[in-house]
Amino acid sequence: MTIPVVNWAKDHWSTFAYIETCCVDHKGQIDFRRMRMDGNEFPTRCASGRLEPGHTDMDCADDMEKAGLLVNYGTWANPVFKLTTLGQEVASALRAHTADGGAFVFFCPHKRLQDKMLKNQGLKLFQVTVVRREHKYQRVTLTVDCELSARREAEELLEHDDAWEGIEVQPDDVEIQAISCEPQDE
Repeated sequence: MTIPVVNWAKDHWSTFAYIETCCVDHKGQIDFRRMRMDGNEFPTRCASGRLEPGHTDMDCADDMEKAGLLVNYGTWANPVFKLTTLGQEVASALRAHTADGGAFVFFCPHKRLQDKMLKNQGLKLFQVTVVRREHKYQRVTLTVDCELSARREAEELLEHDDAWEGIEVQPDDVEIQAISCEPQDE
């Protein structure tokens, strides 16, 4: 399962920083002993706090490759990574963030970079608004591949989110609106 870049948190960004260091210092070769390889015991934590069981640091690296940040010239068992131009830009921003005292969990790339990564992942942003009796209860931004997935994700969110307990939300109450994800010039 690909985790969209807007849902990346500490696990993704610390793995990216480690891989970037390996590209600079070790010709792109990593040491698996420094990676989370048991995704069931140590699942990937997303920005929302949701855990993705079975998702390892190598799965994070796959997400980064799909986002256009790096290329694996080796194999899964013996990876050799190289940063792309986009990866170098994001690595520079991540280093500046951490050098200023920022934590990996709070890193968010510039919108221009984020839009490029989402486009590479083949994903779009959808804003979901729940409207009931002409009152807007909540607005949520989801990153999925199509409007149907956005509706499913919104329905699952409404079903499992404690904030909605006691509020009956009907499918007609959910509005889905696509948000542009095309890279913007600065």
